Amino acid sequence: MIRAAILEQAHAEGRDLAGVPAVSGLDDPDGPWTSHPSFSAVLERHRRFRDQPANLERALHGIGAQMIGYLELAEWVLGKRKAYPFHLKTARERRLKSGAVRQVIEALREIEDDPRDPAASERVWLRIRDALNDDVFHRFLGQCLALAHLAKVPDLSLDALGDLRVCIDEG
Repeated sequence: MIRAAILEQAHAEGRDLAGVPAVSGLDDPDGPWTSHPSFSAVLERHRRFRDQPANLERALHGIGAQMIGYLELAEWVLGKRKAYPFHLKTARERRLKSGAVRQVIEALREIEDDPRDPAASERVWLRIRDALNDDVFHRFLGQCLALAHLAKVPDLSLDALGDLRVCIDEG
């Protein structure tokens, strides 16, 4: 989707796109420019990841620590009165959202200790939904949790993610 948006913008600006490879589509799922509708589609269709958990483990190596760093920054920004003024009008909203992010950070740390228990992460994700009141941000936090599990247990069945699976099934 990002590639398509960039190409659309470049086309609108009149740039020469003659040398840009076309999207190979589903007829060539291993092609370098193949677009997939979701992360789970990549895992199911791409030869590099299909039934090869070691490749997924290498691709996601260290992602849990990176997500914790990013989310700690997001928590800080969400908690500041003037840092995010157009979205969070009240102190209560700031507390709820930064508290939800804190819960996900703690869940990510727990995944380090017990990555085979996605049900615990699923409970955190479901619990923070009302506090966030933002489906896109909620899905992003769910993606963080799902990817952290897959990084530690690359052969984990996607069905084991429970309701979190929707976060990697939807583009």
